[in-house]
Amino acid sequence: MKSHFFHPRYYGGWSLVFFLKLFVQLPYKWQMNIGKFIGGKFYKSAKRRYKITYRNLQLCFPEKNKVAIESLCKASFEALCMSGIETIIAWFMSDKRFNMIYLERYFSEDFIKRDTNKALILLGGHFSCMEIMGRLMIHKWSSSLAIKKS
Repeated sequence: MKSHFFHPRYYGGWSLVFFLKLFVQLPYKWQMNIGKFIGGKFYKSAKRRYKITYRNLQLCFPEKNKVAIESLCKASFEALCMSGIETIIAWFMSDKRFNMIYLERYFSEDFIKRDTNKALILLGGHFSCMEIMGRLMIHKWSSSLAIKKS
């Protein structure tokens, strides 16, 4: 690593990395509860995003009352913060601890019995948990995907 990255102007970044490395040592359920807590406490602080989310939910669920829409809005922000925690996990958690995360996986017969000598394209939705899904695919599905580790 280049020595100029140890300049004091980078101390904030290094402190953040150190904190995140410590944070991922917490139990997974605690991490998710912290993300949920942050989302639940601060969802109205992001006023512009809150208004957009609230209005979108009103348009998607016209049959729901204001209390139900508010509950969905809060749950949306909680899920967003939890996915932020999952991004931190994907970047900083050790392989040993990461492989302990429980994962249910379902594959179609076409996927399992495919020719592994041919390329495979996985198509999915745009979700905020893509970071952790990529790492899960590499670490947990590598035998199913016939990925060779180098």
